[in-house]
Amino acid sequence: MHDGGNKIHVYSLQTGKPVVCVGNSPGDFTCINLRDSPPHLLVCGNKDRRVRVFDLRAGSSVASLYAHHLGVTSVQAG
Repeated sequence: MHDGGNKIHVYSLQTGKPVVCVGNSPGDFTCINLRDSPPHLLVCGNKDRRVRVFDLRAGSSVASLYAHHLGVTSVQAG
């Protein structure tokens, strides 16, 4: 079943297998920051002008921020 939304697939570097799939956005994801994010969280930006935060343990969104005039091209957790 294809729901039409763009998704982010996260894979394990050790096994090469998928770990989790998050997102369901009509816009394209343009940037992801996993390295600087808090443990188990992924921060990403999208052409739809939103910044989203996903909990990789639950595979669900924990925040969606909409405050940009253009698509988000870079994200960094602080």
